[in-house]
Amino acid sequence: MKKNLFVIGLVSILLVAFATVVVFATHNKKEEKNLTTKVEEQIDYIEDKIIAMMNHLNQIRFSNSVLTEKRVEEKEKESQQNQQESSKTEEENANKSSSTEGENSQKQEQTSSSEDSIQYEIKSNSILNNANPEIDWEYMKTSTEMMYFSWPSMLVDLNELKVKNEDILSFSTTLDKITMAVKQEDKTTTLNNLASLYSLLPLYRSQISQNHNAIYIDFTKACVLNSYALVEQEKWQEAKEQLQNANTYFSNIMNSIEEKEQSQISKIYVLLNELSQSLTYEEKELFFIKYRNAMEGLIHF
Repeated sequence: MKKNLFVIGLVSILLVAFATVVVFATHNKKEEKNLTTKVEEQIDYIEDKIIAMMNHLNQIRFSNSVLTEKRVEEKEKESQQNQQESSKTEEENANKSSSTEGENSQKQEQTSSSEDSIQYEIKSNSILNNANPEIDWEYMKTSTEMMYFSWPSMLVDLNELKVKNEDILSFSTTLDKITMAVKQEDKTTTLNNLASLYSLLPLYRSQISQNHNAIYIDFTKACVLNSYALVEQEKWQEAKEQLQNANTYFSNIMNSIEEKEQSQISKIYVLLNELSQSLTYEEKELFFIKYRNAMEGLIHF
């Protein structure tokens, strides 16, 4: 009887222990999944930030138009009749004392100043009409600093997910290089380092995710951004090699997607080939037009 009770007790303990292990393992797996989702969202944020900064350096926008603003003076009421009335008023005021003239002059200046306003207008977003864009370095500096706010949390999470330490350290080093280049307002070096920073993100995703298509898309975009940075330096052959790599990565997706997405995939494939073909002419603006189309397709896939 005692032996039976001992056996029953031992079995109960083992069952409780097994259940605890299962619950603990399930909990850990759920926690890891939540952390992976969090890191992928962080990667998405950094990707968007880098692409926006690189595009800004050549005023490349994905929309067909852009809203601009400028400070202007209110339109003068200068019909022929008003001009005549103004002339008469000036003649009458000429007979007044100099002190009165001073007061009137001051009032006119205040009125003119108060009539300044902001005027908004929608302009066509044309690359050909903006061949020598003015860079807003204040925007670049602010955007760079914003990445420093999000990076520490992402660094800790990547470490917890066992991403290679050298890949993590490379991000910090490259971000520092971007900061120095932006401070010096060095367009070419900034572009190169932003492209290098983006190239790290597919490495992170490939170590934490099983979504192979998302990984291939990331590698494709990284190659396209590398080619963009190289074209800025007129390194046409190296840019072509990067786009060949982009096509290789993208080809891995073509046979693994649902039928409803085939038309979109085919469109991006054509845009990537057109982008590569544009290098034949060695014209930056032509490349930027094709780059805008291809990158927009990849982002919205």
